[in-house]
Amino acid sequence: AVFALLVFLFPYSGDDWAWGSEIGIERLKNHFDNYNGRYAGNLLVMALTRSKLLDIIVTAFSLVCVCVFPKLYSGSDRFATLPLAFTLFLLTPKTIWAQSVVWTAGFSNYIPPILLLVLYLIIVRNIFEDGAPQYNKFLPIVTAVTGFTASLFMENVTIYGLALSAAVIIFSFVKYRRFFAVQLAGCIAGTALMFSNSVYVEIVGAKDGYRSTAISEGLLNTLITHVNTIVTHYFVNNIPMILAVTVLCSALAFIFIKDSNYGKKQKAAKVSIIINIVSFALILLKRPLMLLAGGRGTAVFNLIALLAVLARFCPVFALVIICIEDRNKMLKSLFMLLSIPVLIAPLLINPIGPRCFFPPYFIGIIFCVCLFDYITDIVSLSERQVFTMNTAFSAAGATMLIFMLVIYVPIHSYDVKRNEYAVKQAEAGYETVTLCKLPHKAYVWTGDPDKKPWNTRYKLFYGLDQNITFEFLDCKEFDKWASEFDKEMSEK
Repeated sequence: AVFALLVFLFPYSGDDWAWGSEIGIERLKNHFDNYNGRYAGNLLVMALTRSKLLDIIVTAFSLVCVCVFPKLYSGSDRFATLPLAFTLFLLTPKTIWAQSVVWTAGFSNYIPPILLLVLYLIIVRNIFEDGAPQYNKFLPIVTAVTGFTASLFMENVTIYGLALSAAVIIFSFVKYRRFFAVQLAGCIAGTALMFSNSVYVEIVGAKDGYRSTAISEGLLNTLITHVNTIVTHYFVNNIPMILAVTVLCSALAFIFIKDSNYGKKQKAAKVSIIINIVSFALILLKRPLMLLAGGRGTAVFNLIALLAVLARFCPVFALVIICIEDRNKMLKSLFMLLSIPVLIAPLLINPIGPRCFFPPYFIGIIFCVCLFDYITDIVSLSERQVFTMNTAFSAAGATMLIFMLVIYVPIHSYDVKRNEYAVKQAEAGYETVTLCKLPHKAYVWTGDPDKKPWNTRYKLFYGLDQNITFEFLDCKEFDKWASEFDKEMSEK
């Protein structure tokens, strides 16, 4: 119900206007040839932009899965894992949130595929248990369809699906001498279908005007640019998640050091936690230091941030291996931790934007829940402490929810008002239509049709004449203008 309310408040914007208009139909008639191979994502966004009710149902259900899947994957029986995942999800960095959750076109390509692949991991999670796994005879069909479908949304997630399926096969064979290859077969078929689209040949050959790869732009320049983008969006702008990992790893290390008798492992844990905290401090300070420097030494600050990120992964990896003494839970956490660089690596050469980081961010949520589940298992908590912990996480989630409502209620209100008055003016024969800019601009991706191609697509979506021109006012000015317009219309 909470997510349904939020999705109801989200406006259509940017490419949503294209997909929900005749532009989407033309792309479909052409079978998306020379556009992209994200067939499942394209069909989904076409459906969601034509029915707000369907959009609410599908998106709300998916966001519930984002909060529930971490608990299911970890196997935790603690209530606190739900509000923890809920809070971390609502703390998604603003740019990632706007482009992958609020923006229907972004949601359609970035959230469903990673949910499908995590669903596969939940289905086969008993490979981490001691006994040989037994599965229903229909399960191979489910996993094959899951793998095939998940491969038809986003290129880097498609590559991750191949790597994940191969890792499960290798892991299961080494541990049980059994193969679980059906998911991989589905992923391979889906990958082949995706990359059979003619657009990828043009991208590699630098013939596509919008998209390019490192091959067409130059490897070194692309890598430098994209490394800085990765560091910025997944680390520097992602302080709540990085802080959560730092706190959980520190707690894990302190508990291990206190209870362990292994001298070398204790020393390794101490060194790892020091590096972990120092690297977090460097990431945290990058933005304020750059502001103080007034733009000078940008390359140096970028290099320091990159080294901090690289230095951060190794101690976290070491702490998981050293401090999680339950082998099965260690492997579960390790699968999630290693998934993050696998998801991010293709972005070094692919076109990149904040929305690309939702899949690794979601994996980060699952990793945090796995650490939290293990820590709470090995620490004896009283009923009062459990109640306090549940209350604290629930209060944090409720606070974030209230914040989101404060942001999106006025956005929805002005979006509805703007669209209604646009149609009224067009019907009244106005050649210049007055619109308002949406409030809280950073929380909606391309929310204002104030330039090409968005103004053209907005007109198509709402059935307006293409010869109309737009004039924009801020919200307060628009309210005054709307009152005068209503008065004028009533007099006529």
